[in-house]
Amino acid sequence: YPTDAVLRIRKPDGSELRVVDDFEKKRDPEYTWTAAVDGEHAIEVRERMGRGGRDMRYRLSVSEPVPDFTARVDKSEYVVKPGEEVAVKVTVGKRQGNEEELALAWEGLPETVTVTPPDSIPAKGGDVTVTLTAAKTAEPFQGKWTLRVTEKGEDGGGERRKSAVFSFQDDNARGPYLIEETSDLWLTIPPVVEDGAE
Repeated sequence: YPTDAVLRIRKPDGSELRVVDDFEKKRDPEYTWTAAVDGEHAIEVRERMGRGGRDMRYRLSVSEPVPDFTARVDKSEYVVKPGEEVAVKVTVGKRQGNEEELALAWEGLPETVTVTPPDSIPAKGGDVTVTLTAAKTAEPFQGKWTLRVTEKGEDGGGERRKSAVFSFQDDNARGPYLIEETSDLWLTIPPVVEDGAE
């Protein structure tokens, strides 16, 4: 929806607890809190610019927080020359008390590319680096690949997987894009150019 919502939460006595606009570069507000007192809390939603009409819709949900995680990469396109390497910076975020161990997996890369993952992902999340190394004999390549973060529960079952995404919403973004993020990463291995060749 085109609505740029602002969320206001009020305590049982009517006083303001919190006002939330954007959340993590997204226009949709979100807030997690532990109620300090019993009683009815009020939630108000308004359009930030005061716009109205049939298109100014919103959906409000209230639920107990569920442990979650996110993964973002620094670029959507990477170039690695034969015999060289390129670093992929991955920012892993943990939310709502997530304490599960996370690991990285990938698919779509040619066999001539070796992947060196980090030793581990910090327990509280953070930046890690994945290194892609192309063999000296690597043939030219252009194609998409995917980097995934996998969470495995303590009981060894119920794996959750999420693809790492590149967000087109940077600090200069103003409003929504047609495509705001992508999990389709692109790798290019250029052909080897001999000395003196054009």
